[in-house]
Amino acid sequence: MKFKIYDNEKKEWFKEIYDPNNKHQVEILMRQSGELCLRTVEKGMEITIPIDTYPEQTRYTKLYYTGIKDDDGKKVYQGDIVENDVARWEVVIDRGCFCGKLIGGPPTETHIALRAIKGIHIIGNIKDDEQLLKGVANV
Repeated sequence: MKFKIYDNEKKEWFKEIYDPNNKHQVEILMRQSGELCLRTVEKGMEITIPIDTYPEQTRYTKLYYTGIKDDDGKKVYQGDIVENDVARWEVVIDRGCFCGKLIGGPPTETHIALRAIKGIHIIGNIKDDEQLLKGVANV
């Protein structure tokens, strides 16, 4: 299972740290149970902290890889905004499936299976630019 992590506090994508000179390492790992943990190793001391065990956890957001690539070969993740010649969609999970949620469409939510949307290109991610959620259904 592939995913990427957004740090809501720092407003940036989580980047692993590895500094062999200072014996310092910070990474996010997923246990077999699916639990995300922040693992820090500094000067031989290791600390592993669960980061998504409690519902009130809001610092990190986990965004899953859909298994789909856009027409440019880029991996499409949950939260990405994709578009083609017809419309623009936010990639969401709906009832366990990756879907495109139509942006700028009717007030009722309009979802379509992500695999059914042809000719898509990633134009960004909602974590990088929430303005991408604004716009009209027809691009």
